[in-house]
Amino acid sequence: MTIGRILFATDFSRHAQTAYLYALSLAQAHGAGLDILHVCCEGDWSEEDSEACTRLKAEFSAYAEGQMARYQAPLKAAITDVRTHVVFGRRASQEVARCAGEWGVDLVVAGSRGTGGLKRWIYGSTLDRMLKLLSKPVLSVTERPDLAVDPADPATYVRFQRILVPVDFSECSLSAVRMARGLGTPAGSVIQLLHVLEDVFPIGFDVGMVVPFPNFHEGRLAGARQRLQTVADGLAGYAGTVTTEVVPGVSALEILDRAQEGGSDLIVMGLHGRDFTGERFIGAVTDKVIRHAACPVVTMTCPLECP
Repeated sequence: MTIGRILFATDFSRHAQTAYLYALSLAQAHGAGLDILHVCCEGDWSEEDSEACTRLKAEFSAYAEGQMARYQAPLKAAITDVRTHVVFGRRASQEVARCAGEWGVDLVVAGSRGTGGLKRWIYGSTLDRMLKLLSKPVLSVTERPDLAVDPADPATYVRFQRILVPVDFSECSLSAVRMARGLGTPAGSVIQLLHVLEDVFPIGFDVGMVVPFPNFHEGRLAGARQRLQTVADGLAGYAGTVTTEVVPGVSALEILDRAQEGGSDLIVMGLHGRDFTGERFIGAVTDKVIRHAACPVVTMTCPLECP
């Protein structure tokens, strides 16, 4: 997958600062253009046609432009195609989705605050809403104060050396495999293909209870390993190393454990949940991985025809 243009959505928070470092690293590595977008969320005051509202809007714009200048100044030597945008809208997620579509970007990068609890359940997070609306891959980045990247020095930019790709054999996860190949380093990163075999117990119809069929789990493991190896074979010619692993367990926990134990610096996974209206929703596995992974996570949107 070719990355020709990247959209970095920022609210100027410390979480966005980390996402910015990843966005510029990817733009430099792929020779991509970089759009930096800030959305000033309008309230009811924006509909008032008054001098005070006009002045307030101008102050918001001036502040945002000043912050944008801080992003743009160090990039001239590393990235030549950088554009900054300040727009007004009701919701940041809607404006990001609109701009991503109109500008033809290939990847959206945004910071994740890791919001949880009752507030997140009631209102949802901006990132949640973005994932539902966007048809582009999204790189979600949590704050990393230890990230030693100097925007003025491309030699310090982030390079993904170990990429973990959970595969459930859906079209979304296969798209994630292709995306991981594109995000690897020119010399070839290590791509770790992981399939988690959730516990399934066959039911004995005669007694309506769990029956331990001989070789049932062994057969499932063997079948999953064969399918995963077929996926790996599709990466023939890749410059790096491709490994495969099939493990039994709970998907989210195994993905997080393997990412931590294997020293993964990126997770790429499919996002293919939909509710009864056909709208995308973030499945439990993806949600847990995004909020708890120590490394950034790229989510790939599934085409509408995928189950």
